[in-house]
Amino acid sequence: MIIVTEDLEVVSPETEISCRPPAGERWRSMPPATRDPERIERLQKRVLEIVRGREYEEVFVALNKHYRQLLPDLTPHAKRVIAGFMGLGRGARALKEWLSR
Repeated sequence: MIIVTEDLEVVSPETEISCRPPAGERWRSMPPATRDPERIERLQKRVLEIVRGREYEEVFVALNKHYRQLLPDLTPHAKRVIAGFMGLGRGARALKEWLSR
């Protein structure tokens, strides 16, 4: 599992992350840090470090479209990349189904 924070940092499952209120009026108003090319490059390098040298049957990406577009191409490392869900409910349902297989 690779966890990406809203600040585009990759953290381990053991890392404690404090809950913060939304930056805007609501949770959905928090856009990814797309204006910081250094953060995007650091994110892509870190994700590739984690998957490099491995081949996965499937990779499930549970990120919204704004964050998904910041990831590196994972197709060389997986036979199938599952992503592209529109809406939080559909993505959550697909993730639950994928995890329960």
